[in-house]
Amino acid sequence: MPDAANQLARAAYQLGQQAFERGRYADAVNAFEQGLAEKPSISLDGELKLWLVNALAASDRRQEAIELCGQLARHPDLDVRKQSKQVLYIIQAPKLEAKEEWLTKIPDLATLENSEEKPWQKIPTKPRPLKP
Repeated sequence: MPDAANQLARAAYQLGQQAFERGRYADAVNAFEQGLAEKPSISLDGELKLWLVNALAASDRRQEAIELCGQLARHPDLDVRKQSKQVLYIIQAPKLEAKEEWLTKIPDLATLENSEEKPWQKIPTKPRPLKP
């Protein structure tokens, strides 16, 4: 039975990573929590919780992320304890103030994924030759 639980947890872990990498942090949180509900092995439990911390922080749930990081400081896996301390340090760091001219505006591509319009697939029109 533990193998089946680990397989389900691993599948949820992979779904969570994919969602996180696509910027779908709420979906990532749900996937990681589903993986943890399967009661996976200690090492997979730690991986799921570390990714959950990052997904919580990215979805503006910093306080929950900080609390979970505090719990991870007592995790049975030494590597997880070390990583949680590093992540906690980053999450608690003061936010830097950036001037507007330092920033690059990145368009929100989430709406393009579901739309029929795909501007990157448009065929450019050929320029007309100039008449003499």
